Amino acid sequence: MFCRSTFENTKLWAVVAIFVACLGPSTRTSLAQSSAAGWAEREFKEIAPKRLPFNGLVSVLQAGTFSDDEEEKGFIAYFNAFVFPKVTTKAGRKPLGRENEDIVRDLHNVLAKAATAPNPQVYNKLCEITLAYMQKVAKNDPTLAEGGQFHPAARVTAMLAIAEVQPQQSIPILLATVRDAKQLDAVRVAAMSGLVQFATKKGTIANAGTEPAVVGTMVVLAGAAVPKTERADAIRWMRGQAAEVLASLGKTGQNNSVPAALLKIAADKDLGIPIRIKAVQAIGKLDYGNSALEGSPYVAAFADIAREALSEDKPADRARVKSVARELLASLKIVGPWAQGKDKLAAEKLQAVVQKLNDALEPASVTDTAVKAAIEAARTSVGSIKK
Repeated sequence: MFCRSTFENTKLWAVVAIFVACLGPSTRTSLAQSSAAGWAEREFKEIAPKRLPFNGLVSVLQAGTFSDDEEEKGFIAYFNAFVFPKVTTKAGRKPLGRENEDIVRDLHNVLAKAATAPNPQVYNKLCEITLAYMQKVAKNDPTLAEGGQFHPAARVTAMLAIAEVQPQQSIPILLATVRDAKQLDAVRVAAMSGLVQFATKKGTIANAGTEPAVVGTMVVLAGAAVPKTERADAIRWMRGQAAEVLASLGKTGQNNSVPAALLKIAADKDLGIPIRIKAVQAIGKLDYGNSALEGSPYVAAFADIAREALSEDKPADRARVKSVARELLASLKIVGPWAQGKDKLAAEKLQAVVQKLNDALEPASVTDTAVKAAIEAARTSVGSIKK
């Protein structure tokens, strides 16, 4: 059974919060109309929690079984009428960046307790009813919303709650959400955040029997064109998340589809360096076995990233530049030898320049003056590499 840590819960919310903060006001309005993130005010559907008497919660969580059908019915009613509806309320949905009642944290704790019981009956039932209810909130199901609209923050929280459930059940739902272009982008980002976290747990996605589906979906998303609409920021963000998932899984995919998709991110000049460098990192983490790819396009993309990262309009920040240099260096050692002729020479020169820059920035005591000098020297050297 799978249970995510409270710390990881916080990280999931942080990812969604950062995504929302990166969006402009007009984009936020078009995505979800959420007042919690500065979106336009409007009326949202709330379901008032109804406290039902159920005194056996502690005992059923410890035992992992229900004593009879009536106890099981009481358990289900308690969550469906009292616990789960909180996600739709102003107090219960978790506004980004604010301290409030955290339904996902509370659900995590209950699932963790149930997962340790000697019998999985209660755990399985809790997973089942969580998925049933939270999917309705995330999708704004009219049978639950009764013609209204749930707050976007409630829908995001519901998706994060789904990611708390065991991978075999939750991953297919997360994937379906990511593929649903009609879903709110903030909800899709939340689903991607769940997949990123599952991917970091070695073997979790493979053991869930979902690795081919995850890899296939991430390949499509990584190579997705960014529309010239208000949804552009969301697609860019999710492409970066796809690179993170693929990096953690380490698979090259059928016909090396994974590195090819990652190259599209690395070579996309419309993406920011932080997203492009995620693709570089992923390219360096794949298990290529005995296969070798055509290295030239990778070297060209890496050189372009180096030129942009070292440009004069970028801050001469040691941590930022060193991070870029480290990832470029690791991946160049893999793809560089695959290049041929002049491209191979370019790869060797780029690797030497990046290595020198990385070494210069290595000492923690390096001065700001020395950092600027190292960056300027590297900028000049990279600039001399033919595009």
